[in-house]
Formats: sequence, structure tokens, C-alpha cells
Amino acid sequence: MVFAVEVLLIDLSVPLFIPLLISTATATIVSKLLYSGQIFHLITSEWFVPALPYYILLGILCGFVSVYNDPRCE
Repeated sequence: MVFAVEVLLIDLSVPLFIPLLISTATATIVSKLLYSGQIFHLITSEWFVPALPYYILLGILCGFVSVYNDPRCE
């Protein structure tokens, strides 16, 4: 996660990052104390293999869209 934050927010400094980490840890602890059950309900238990090429195509398409919309790639 730290790498993703550094990539997305290049001008992020350490004094700004420490409160972000503290608030994330506090929110995680509070949410676990208030709701100890499973957060997500999984509907499927196995992969639907014939759909795998569509997921790969979707990933490639999303990569092209993100590169196309990135203002640094102009």
C-alpha cells in the first residue's frame, strides 16, 4: 500500500503520511471491535474458467485507459 500511495501522491511528505497511517490503523481497530463478522459475503467458491480471457482483456483495456488518461504521458 505504501508504494501505491507514493506513486499516486508524489508530493506526500512524512509529516503528512504519519497521521494517515495512524487514522487507518485506528479505523481498522474500531471497525473490528464494532463488527467482528465477515465483511464481505463471497457468492462463488470456484473460478469460472471460460471467463478468464475476458478478465485478461479487461485488465489490458484498463491499463490502456489509465495510460491514455495519465497527464504525465502527454
